[in-house]
Amino acid sequence: MRHCNILLLILLCGFQLSAQESYTADQIPDSLKENAWAVIRSSQTEYTRTSLNKYSMDVHKIITILNPKGERYSSIAVYYDDDSEITSLKGSLYDANGDEINTIRKNDFSDEATNNSFTLLSDNRVKYYEPSVSKYPYTIAYSYRVEYKSIISFTNWIPCESFHVAVESARLTVRSPDEFEIRHKSRNYAFDFEEDASDGQTTLSWSASNLKASKYDYGRPGYLDIFPVVEVMPTQFSYDGFDGDFSSWKSYGQWVYQLLAGRDELSEQTIAEIEQLTATAKTEKEKVKLLYRYLQQKTRYVNISFGIGGFRPMFAKDVDEKGYGDCKALSNYMRSLLKQAGIRSYYAEIGHGLDQKIQFPDFPSATQTNHVILCVPTEQDTTWLECTSQHIPFGYIGAENSDRYALLITEDGGRLAKTPVYDAENNLRQSAIELLLDESGTARIKVNADFKNAQFENIFGLIHRSKDDQKKALLRGLDAHGLELADYVFTDLSDSLAEVRVDLSGKLVGITAKAGSRLLVKPNFLFSNEFPEKISLKRTSAVYEPVGYEYNDSLVFQIPDAYAIEFVPKETGLKTDYGSCQYNYRQEDGKVIIQRNVRINKGNYPPEKFTMVNLFLAFCEKMDNTQFILKKL
Repeated sequence: MRHCNILLLILLCGFQLSAQESYTADQIPDSLKENAWAVIRSSQTEYTRTSLNKYSMDVHKIITILNPKGERYSSIAVYYDDDSEITSLKGSLYDANGDEINTIRKNDFSDEATNNSFTLLSDNRVKYYEPSVSKYPYTIAYSYRVEYKSIISFTNWIPCESFHVAVESARLTVRSPDEFEIRHKSRNYAFDFEEDASDGQTTLSWSASNLKASKYDYGRPGYLDIFPVVEVMPTQFSYDGFDGDFSSWKSYGQWVYQLLAGRDELSEQTIAEIEQLTATAKTEKEKVKLLYRYLQQKTRYVNISFGIGGFRPMFAKDVDEKGYGDCKALSNYMRSLLKQAGIRSYYAEIGHGLDQKIQFPDFPSATQTNHVILCVPTEQDTTWLECTSQHIPFGYIGAENSDRYALLITEDGGRLAKTPVYDAENNLRQSAIELLLDESGTARIKVNADFKNAQFENIFGLIHRSKDDQKKALLRGLDAHGLELADYVFTDLSDSLAEVRVDLSGKLVGITAKAGSRLLVKPNFLFSNEFPEKISLKRTSAVYEPVGYEYNDSLVFQIPDAYAIEFVPKETGLKTDYGSCQYNYRQEDGKVIIQRNVRINKGNYPPEKFTMVNLFLAFCEKMDNTQFILKKL
């Protein structure tokens, strides 16, 4: 142990001496300042494992804040819980010339719970420091050590950490006794990799240098598809006294399965309610639907992250009694309800969102999942259930849980299965907008719009809000300046698809422009496009559309009696790999009817396809703004 302490001291001293020259801001190469709000001058992260359940993390970092936007990267946040301890923590602030302006000591840090508004129970805490410097650039240097008494994974190492951050030099080192296997995977960069095995210990290290800042853009892929990243996983692990093995998804699933054991018991009263509720159901799926509604009416979501509770659900009986739980607890509770009704289901770990999913089936790791849902294979088909929402439709798990691997926890261990794909034609916005024009350029409007699946998610949150909140959201979100709302209604139509209908009426001003005896009328489809107007050709990262979707919109203009239709555009359209669109125009009994159909295709579009993408975007922008002309009689 003394040898390790001496080695650490040497490393720390070496770090401080080598970093001394990096405090001066003008030494940052100009090439690293492009798109950068901050530059990491030096970063060293070291994981040292000492036993099955113990390891330490040492972090030493120097970062220069270039401008006010970079302030978000200036704070120091060191997280810990009941299974870990911060044993050292210090830092310094330097001005642009590299002169020290403040020493940061351990007692300068606040010590706060990391609870948010929906967290009921958590032992997660953070030591936090935020500098107060008004002159840019400046540099902050700090180091800390955290010692852990449980291990299930190491945090993914992403040297540049975020958008608009460049890196001069970064290094990750992992040390482990030979008896404990360390698996690793790197991507998006050719790291300098070294491996050494001596004296019963394996040392792995990765280094990177001169990483330019990435600009945040529309349609970015996930973090792990953009940034250089190293994922390091211990094969053997032990968390809160529960030993496990990550050599395969099956073995990890066996570990999770033992955490679920004995947590599916229900009270006699609840068992009686289940039997009564499902007594007249004719199919398994009908029973599942009834019990899912029972879950939604009886429970609400709260976060629980306390020790093994971050991985192990509450007892079903406790959820039943208290009426709350996190994703683990509510999914396990639903599993328990179904089990009592004689229906098999699987607790399923999943990565939720753009930045987290089981992306590498051949590399089992805890860092690829962050959520739990439920998989129910019935006689008719397989139903997936998101158990954390009191209002989400039955069988709809959301676009951010779709089309990805989930780890089903079975009696035999973990088994990967794919979640549903929501096709573009079902991710649909369909609107019918009627406009009664007058000569002043004002129109009375009536709107009926349906939003399905992924499009449903854009509007669903408003259904259960107050009328005042709904009105504010509509006025803020609709692409219509000068809109006055008279009435508006949100209706949940969900059945086989998640679907919301919006009906509204009101008045819209300024949609025509006078040109002598003519009125120039510009279409307004009210609901904004989700796709951009243009992609910068300087962009280096791909444009990623995580789901495909469609717009089917119709505009029906009733023209003023004193006017005749002089010109309407011709039917036109365009089809590309990125998307397709069709614009149809017709005249009918004093009306101009415009039908627009737009489809955006799911996919990854690299820079060499940007010219094609921009051709499509420019075409849509042009046609969305193409006017028709009325002439006074």
